[in-house]
Amino acid sequence: MSDILSDIKESTKTFVDDRLKNPYITTVIAIWIFTNRVLVYGVFNFSDDKNFDEKIKWISQHLNKFEIAGYNIGFIGGVVYALIIGIGSMMFFNLATGFGKAMYKFINKTSIKMIRSVEPSKWINIKEFDKVYSENEELIQDNNVLKRDVDRLEGEIDSRNEKVNQHRLDVKKKDEEIFELTEITVENSKNVGRLESKIKKQESDITDKEQIIQNHIDQGKMNSEAIAKLEKELEESKFNSSSSNSRLYLHSGQKHKDIKEHYVVSTNTIFNARIILNEIGQTCTIYIGLKVNNKRYWIGFTAGKDKSTGIKGIEYNSTKIYETKEIIIQEYIMSLFFEAYPDVDPKSSIVIDCIRLRADDKNLSDIIFNYSFN
Repeated sequence: MSDILSDIKESTKTFVDDRLKNPYITTVIAIWIFTNRVLVYGVFNFSDDKNFDEKIKWISQHLNKFEIAGYNIGFIGGVVYALIIGIGSMMFFNLATGFGKAMYKFINKTSIKMIRSVEPSKWINIKEFDKVYSENEELIQDNNVLKRDVDRLEGEIDSRNEKVNQHRLDVKKKDEEIFELTEITVENSKNVGRLESKIKKQESDITDKEQIIQNHIDQGKMNSEAIAKLEKELEESKFNSSSSNSRLYLHSGQKHKDIKEHYVVSTNTIFNARIILNEIGQTCTIYIGLKVNNKRYWIGFTAGKDKSTGIKGIEYNSTKIYETKEIIIQEYIMSLFFEAYPDVDPKSSIVIDCIRLRADDKNLSDIIFNYSFN
């Protein structure tokens, strides 16, 4: 607090000194005091019987009553009057000063000439006088140079003082900003601490929830495995408990065994088959042997990745692509038969006498399938 008061005091002192050194301001103040001399005198010489309100009223009346040539121009007019007269006074004083300097130089030179014109005497030596005069002129010039240097240095000092004062104000402002930032930093640190505690608690809660979720997932995996096992057992039980057409077929490439049948085919007979392969992409073919007038014909339904359809002797295959282990076949037998063998008489008696399943050699495990006609 004391530093602030010192700064204010120093700034005020500098301001007043700068203004009082200005001759124009000094002249204006002197003119205003002279034109309002009654007011100035009265302020310092009030009678004791006047109270404070009466003094203020008297001062106000004199300030607002300033007449020039019979016109009342008031307090502001008096100030403007002093400013204008101050300009004229400064011009007059400058002219008077210049005139005085010119007169001094003229008289000085004239006196020197007059002295030089006097014959030498015992009481004066012209040469010594000239020497003293020359030295005096040099001293005057040196003095003028020093005055200019002093004025320049004073100007630099004033400029530096202004910079110092401005620097002090800037430092004070920076100190206030640093103090505010310090308070903000402390508050932010407290907030960060609270947030870190909250985050740790949330992380702990998340970890607990993740553990619970993982437990549920593990339990779900166990349940899924159990369900898959039950489905497999159910599927096997379905095959084991299905009709007499369910088969567990042990295949080995060209080696095969036929399933004997005796089923009279009609125009709308549909062949239904369900096959579960050992792996996706395993190729297999169900052959149906048909007899017409004691002559055997073969038609086949092929499942796999490679599609090939064609007639080979008295064998005809219809190939379909499957991307699953379980294959479902539902086909009209007579449509495929007459497509393969158009020369057979449709009125002939056609009998299915055997079923054959053949698969590739990639996996020699058993293939389960069942079939029916309707």
